[in-house]
Amino acid sequence: MSGVVTYSPAYTVVPTYECFNRCTYCNFRTEPGKSPWLSLTAAQNQLKRLQTQGVCEILILSGEVHPQSSQRQAWFALIYDLCALALSLGLLPHTNAGPLSWDEMQQLKAVNVSMGLMLEQLTPKLLQTVHRQAPSKIPEIRLQQLAWAGELQIPFTTGLLLGIGEKPKDCWETLEAIAQIHQRWGNIQEVILQP
Repeated sequence: MSGVVTYSPAYTVVPTYECFNRCTYCNFRTEPGKSPWLSLTAAQNQLKRLQTQGVCEILILSGEVHPQSSQRQAWFALIYDLCALALSLGLLPHTNAGPLSWDEMQQLKAVNVSMGLMLEQLTPKLLQTVHRQAPSKIPEIRLQQLAWAGELQIPFTTGLLLGIGEKPKDCWETLEAIAQIHQRWGNIQEVILQP
């Protein structure tokens, strides 16, 4: 170890704060239809300013649009276009937009250097409390996302939420599941422990 610490300045772009989940702890989301979506023109203006500020990583962090929503296709196209725009400006996009289909992940792989999804906690008991109105927080759906990322060889960030009603053994089980995914595919690049 050389003792040198490096970092990559990053910037977050939010296509929309709208989200169909209603996690009891969230202060990020807005109700669908209650806030405007980011336009590509506005995003381009933001990203061009960053080129002179030493920023190299762009986090595309979005509220989730329901897979069956009539807005899903437009939402996905916006995320894809934001990633392609970032790449065209010499920036490195990383998308975290909730659970995606296999096809959506495969398409985004072409315009992302990495992607992510918080596993949060595997215990199903949270579906009766903080995730009672959050259909995309079903543990199996999120685990499937990590497995698909491995199969698609997408460098992936995941992690645990802490302080949402889990027990210590729940944290260990969740970390073990992440470790098993990484042992199989070797694509987990970062595990976040987020209070």
